[in-house]
Amino acid sequence: MCKLSYMNKHPISVYRAAKGLSQAAFAQLVGCKRWMINRIEVGARFPSRDLLLRIADVTGIPADDLIRWRPVERGRQ
Repeated sequence: MCKLSYMNKHPISVYRAAKGLSQAAFAQLVGCKRWMINRIEVGARFPSRDLLLRIADVTGIPADDLIRWRPVERGRQ
């Protein structure tokens, strides 16, 4: 799994923080709306195949890592 998934944060959120990007700025880079990035980061939505590939291209995070990411439930490792 991608090393960016540590601390139970979505890899997109970790990437954005490292680059100093807001959700709105990141959404503009990948060609979607800010609310979609928010919903992806909290695990409420999954990106379309095209958006997933654009996110992978912009971040350098393999699409497989973005697909496999799941938050760790509290009390479980």
